[in-house]
Amino acid sequence: MPFVFLIISIILNFSYAQYPGQPEKESSTDLRSRFQLFRLEIVQDQIYYQLERSSNEEYFLTTQTNKQKSLTKITRVHAIKLDQLFSSEFLKAEFEILAKEGPCEVTLRLTMKGQEQQICKKDDEKAQAFGQIISDLKTLSEK
Repeated sequence: MPFVFLIISIILNFSYAQYPGQPEKESSTDLRSRFQLFRLEIVQDQIYYQLERSSNEEYFLTTQTNKQKSLTKITRVHAIKLDQLFSSEFLKAEFEILAKEGPCEVTLRLTMKGQEQQICKKDDEKAQAFGQIISDLKTLSEK
């Protein structure tokens, strides 16, 4: 009897030794993917600036003109400052500054987290609000 018990316990131990679970899923977080924080397009100059954040908290400024496209890595401090300034002016232009009546000749196209806005040539106050941001973007893209 003890011999049968010993054989059964050995067989059971071997059966538990095999792992019946499923293999672990691989991480689908691709470190190459980037999230667009904002995009500012100057229509008449055919140039755009786009601030992006990667999944590992690196910030990139993409600049594209007619002929070339460049990608500049910028510091977290500059990126957060630009993002906050852009967000502030974007919301101010959308909700606080009144648009002027009449036909619209678009000078700036703005995108922030999926929300789009167009600034007309006649809306000087809205366009001036983005003057500092545009000069900061030009400075950073030239580094």
